[in-house]
Amino acid sequence: MKKFILSLIALATYVQAFSQDSDTVTIASDRPGISEASVAVPKGYFQIESGFDYTWQNVVDFRYYSIGNTSLLKYGLTNFLELRLLQSYAINGSNFTTSDRDQYQTGFTPTIIGIKTNLTKADQLIPEMALVAQFALPKQSGELAYDALQSFITLTATHYLNQGWSAGYNLGVTFDEASDTEFRYTLWGAYGFSDQLSGFLEFYGTETQSTFLSLYTDFGLTYLCTPRLQLDASVGFDLFDEVNGESTYKSGFVSAGIAYLFHL
Repeated sequence: MKKFILSLIALATYVQAFSQDSDTVTIASDRPGISEASVAVPKGYFQIESGFDYTWQNVVDFRYYSIGNTSLLKYGLTNFLELRLLQSYAINGSNFTTSDRDQYQTGFTPTIIGIKTNLTKADQLIPEMALVAQFALPKQSGELAYDALQSFITLTATHYLNQGWSAGYNLGVTFDEASDTEFRYTLWGAYGFSDQLSGFLEFYGTETQSTFLSLYTDFGLTYLCTPRLQLDASVGFDLFDEVNGESTYKSGFVSAGIAYLFHL
């Protein structure tokens, strides 16, 4: 009987310790927005991020739009390294304003695999930093086929400021066998209105040797239903009316999604 009671006490102590440790783990999602989070998923945890997007571009008399779902699965392999798998499904449409008929393409986009590794922890002036390395596998069949290898390198950083404020940036480069090297940047700020509700404002863009520097903005809200379950919504649009000499360029997107962190 004494051994049984001691066993129950030991089990209760273990469960309590595990629960307290688990409660300290809070989700850090790449959603919403363009920027990547600056910390990897904790060891032994899975994180699913999924959302639906509607994007559009208008250039002179040509209109392009897309409705799709993007899902990202992440796994914490070690205390500082996560594995990543991203897959998107899209319905793309296009037309000319002089035509009444839309042309459609549907299917899965190339699968992206990669890693994220922690670099530094936040300490006064030193930001929390991580490095993301990803590859888009060539897709040789389907309406959205793209048979060139793409690789993406991104440095991401976050500064945790006073009274609920945080700010950060991403600097990245994309290598593509079929096109020019692309440089990417983001700059964002966020504010926590409460323990659950936060808002953010972000600026981002790209540049290649054959295109002008682009500048876009997006903003949105996140809501923590629990420390491991997040809902989000965001809206974005371009800030330049002229891109590559086209003075009637317009683009934008709306997005909504969910992120969930769990341990098996």
